[in-house]
Amino acid sequence: MKKRYLLILLIFATFMVGCGTSSKNNTLEPANPQETDNNLIASKNKVYLDTLFSYMSATRNIVNAGNIFRFYDTNVLYMVPVGNDATKSCIGLETDGQSPFSDTWNYAFVGVKFTGQGYYYFLIAEDSKGYGIPFSTQQALDDNNNLIYTSDNVENKELSEYLKKKYNEAGSGKVDLSVNDKKMIELKNELLDVEKIEYISASTCKNEY
Repeated sequence: MKKRYLLILLIFATFMVGCGTSSKNNTLEPANPQETDNNLIASKNKVYLDTLFSYMSATRNIVNAGNIFRFYDTNVLYMVPVGNDATKSCIGLETDGQSPFSDTWNYAFVGVKFTGQGYYYFLIAEDSKGYGIPFSTQQALDDNNNLIYTSDNVENKELSEYLKKKYNEAGSGKVDLSVNDKKMIELKNELLDVEKIEYISASTCKNEY
């Protein structure tokens, strides 16, 4: 009788352990809202940068081909408009080319600087929701995707705001830099020893390049 009682207890204990393990393994843990938001933002940041890198790559291919853009003045920073609006951009993508945060770009440019032997490439962009990147090399963005700013986080934007202001003033064509402007640009980016900035308009690149 005692052996039978112990056997029943053993079976019961084994059953309870099995149920407990099964319950633990099959129970969904509640999601952490903060972690979910962070993952979503990180994913969108990656898409944002990948989209801009695609514009840079497309621009690089055309510049290197040498039969459309003719960027050979070492004293000029060429600013090529890119984006998904064909009326405002020279370079589009086969995919939609939108920001993952917004369907329109306030502005997006690939900067091109000829060194006499090759080219440096830069990116600057901001979408209609205020997500943007300051004027940066691809390497800088690869190293730190936290450079993506929002309207509430406007660090590292001085050079970008300057370039945007000059674009709004000029629309297209060359802008001569003052001595102070030249010093500011060189201070913000040591690769940019230039005398002028040339903004390529969408109509110009389609008609003349």
